[in-house]
Amino acid sequence: MSEHIDIAIIGGGLVGASIALALSQNERTRATRIVQFEAQDFASGHAAPAGGKDERHLALNACSWQSLQSLGVHLAPERCRAIEAVHISTRGDFGRVLLRAREHQLREFGRLVPASYLREQLELAQQAQVDRGHLVRRFAQRLTALQATGNAVQLHFGADEPPVQASLVIGADGTESSVRKLMGAQLGGADPVQRLDYQASALSFNVSAEIPHLGCAFERFTETGPIAVLPLPGQRVGVVWTLPTALAQAQAGASEAEFLQEFQSAFGYRLGRLTQPGARTLWPLQRLRAEMDVSDRIVLIGNAAQTIHPLGAQGFNLGLRDAVALARVLAEAPDFATAELSQTLAQFSQSRKADRAQTLQFSDQGLVATQNTTPLARIARSLAFTALETMPLLKHSLSRFGLGFKR
Repeated sequence: MSEHIDIAIIGGGLVGASIALALSQNERTRATRIVQFEAQDFASGHAAPAGGKDERHLALNACSWQSLQSLGVHLAPERCRAIEAVHISTRGDFGRVLLRAREHQLREFGRLVPASYLREQLELAQQAQVDRGHLVRRFAQRLTALQATGNAVQLHFGADEPPVQASLVIGADGTESSVRKLMGAQLGGADPVQRLDYQASALSFNVSAEIPHLGCAFERFTETGPIAVLPLPGQRVGVVWTLPTALAQAQAGASEAEFLQEFQSAFGYRLGRLTQPGARTLWPLQRLRAEMDVSDRIVLIGNAAQTIHPLGAQGFNLGLRDAVALARVLAEAPDFATAELSQTLAQFSQSRKADRAQTLQFSDQGLVATQNTTPLARIARSLAFTALETMPLLKHSLSRFGLGFKR
């Protein structure tokens, strides 16, 4: 006999944890039965990326910081370095843009948080909801099949597990989402996505800087891809170095001396000599956008709905806005077992279109604009940087976009 639940959340990553918290804390939705299914075994925790320990740092904009606080995720200030300025430049070109938070009546643009630390704090907040009886978590549960059946979706987690009937299924299971793929198969097609392989990978690591960073983040465009250098507590900085995949793989395996020499040459000496690199983590890059983010009683959020280039560090911020918006809409929804749920999901999808499209466009257009290395394009880009530096209103608009306060 199958079990019936109200809301099934598939995925235990950062966005999956966020939607679980948002729903289990809301007075309207926490009265329902919410079950989160995670593919990872509880004992092993969340898998580290290829290459070992997850050394990534996430740039949380002001909107995301406020959202996490409202969800009861407590992030110690001493673990999260404020971003007080952003320096944007192109290697070999003149012109640059410098955005200072204080010039826009802000204390900071956001904060850098270790991904592993954020995951730990989300885990603590989720466990608190489990202890209160507002959330159920099930581990080592990998979705193998789903089928919409009238007022429910039947979920299968392996031959030895009884099926589960859910009134609503939330797919928050990442770029290679099982929910999205099975949703497409149910409709008679393949994985329903628009996918672009950038033929590039991001190399993440930390280094020590000779010159104090003073809370300044750097976005440096080079012939081989953008470099983000992000301020961490003390003299350390976190780096996301984007390179064509073959070059990224070579740098991931290079000796420490060779690696530092190549990176120093690409980034320059704005922070003096860089030393003591930490572990290097390699991430393949692609853009992905689901052709449908809702179907029957299924909805996709976060990387399951869209995966974007790390330029501008908007990925998790966008996924968190998905989670918060979905929780808000569901809190106002009628009984999840009724047919009106499809209207609620359609309302959510429509409300997220503009923000998603704008963020993907910002990421892609910035990448395209900086990859053109013809002499004319380089001059035009340098002039544009110079002009932007002298236009307070445009700088304010760029800063406002980065803060993440969107509908």
